[in-house]
Amino acid sequence: MKKTDFTVKTLKKSLMVLDCFIDSKGEPLGITDIAKELKLNKSNVHDILYTFEQMGYLEKEPAVSKYVLSFKMLEFGYAVNQHLGYARCMYDILQELSHSVNQIVYFSVPRGTELLFLYSVYPHIEQHDFPYRSVSGEKCPLYCSSMGKAMLAFSPSELMERMKNVKFEPRSPYTITNYEDLEKDIQKVRERGYALDLGESKYETGAVGVPIFDSRNVLVGAISICGALATIRSRHKEYSEKLKEAAFKIRIRI
Repeated sequence: MKKTDFTVKTLKKSLMVLDCFIDSKGEPLGITDIAKELKLNKSNVHDILYTFEQMGYLEKEPAVSKYVLSFKMLEFGYAVNQHLGYARCMYDILQELSHSVNQIVYFSVPRGTELLFLYSVYPHIEQHDFPYRSVSGEKCPLYCSSMGKAMLAFSPSELMERMKNVKFEPRSPYTITNYEDLEKDIQKVRERGYALDLGESKYETGAVGVPIFDSRNVLVGAISICGALATIRSRHKEYSEKLKEAAFKIRIRI
């Protein structure tokens, strides 16, 4: 075996180990956890974790002898955001929208058959439906979110075709669980120009979403207004108009 082949395989294993921390959603992971998940030798996993710890990418929690991602990983997120430049183009627009409806506003981009949250904006008034929390870096299936369905409806047909191979897992009693029902819902999204999540991603939570295009008419992501399910049911038409106005303002800038 060439040394270059060995090096590439080792790097691949190392990156797979890092991916485990994304999937763990913040829970500490130990050597046994990762070795079992990836079907790797424990000594191999130990060496990888130790190297990441020494380089500052992981921190060890002594009390449980497990590892978590370090603050250094946030530096990569900052660098990506700076490169994309979306914050400079749209954050003030999202803030204005959030304050006008007194609800949380999200921006996400497509990542395969999922979406990746980049920004969450909260209104000035504290009496809104949900507590403050950052969702940057979280992922969600396209089929059960308003932003995901907005992107599916206005993306090239290839993305919708890929959804045929997705395993639909219910996240609430209202989640779409098969491709045929998703296809019908996406057609409704195209007809009205916005997508709805009526408790599909999270029980008793709803959202209205619209796609975001750049000045060349290329889809870059989607924005949504999220609130209590009852609120979204009663005000989705009003919210959709405000979202479309914000989307137009953003399009002019990017």
